[in-house]
Amino acid sequence: MGMGSGGGTRPGKKIGVWGMVVVGFFWVHGGIYGNEAMLMAGPPLYVFIMLGVVPFVYSLPIALIVAELSTAFPEDGGYVVWVQQACGRVVGSHHAYWVWVIYVVDAAIYPVLVAQYVDTMVPMSEFRRGILSTALVGMVTGINLLGTDVMVKFNTLLAAVSLAPTVLFVAIGMPRLEPERTLVA
Repeated sequence: MGMGSGGGTRPGKKIGVWGMVVVGFFWVHGGIYGNEAMLMAGPPLYVFIMLGVVPFVYSLPIALIVAELSTAFPEDGGYVVWVQQACGRVVGSHHAYWVWVIYVVDAAIYPVLVAQYVDTMVPMSEFRRGILSTALVGMVTGINLLGTDVMVKFNTLLAAVSLAPTVLFVAIGMPRLEPERTLVA
């Protein structure tokens, strides 16, 4: 529906700011798991400094580029549209295909990772891990088919559940913090 003198109405807002933050957290970061190895690889102080610096040095310029291009080309499709506009239909089509392949492969990683995490707590055979991975794909597909609102609510619940242990451990560990140990590898 268009906006203008024709009397069209503005479509309802599907995702608020918090919903975008939650979706972005899982889309870009995939959650908080996996950071253990990073913290063991170097002095914690340096790791935390890098976790604070990298988003501004790497991600902020990309976010600004995306904001500018989204304003210049206000249509669905994101960087697939931008590549097509800059390089033509053939290159744009190839780009769209390879982006799709990347997302399919990337999406296939997460159910396997979840099954491996569960396997560390509840030992399972390879077959059962495969069943769990397949069930996770089916569950997430069903949630996505229910619509954006349901998906955002599920992601918000998932963010709260996955961040709760981190918040709990930080609260428990803060009184025992020894700042001089943060420089030791």
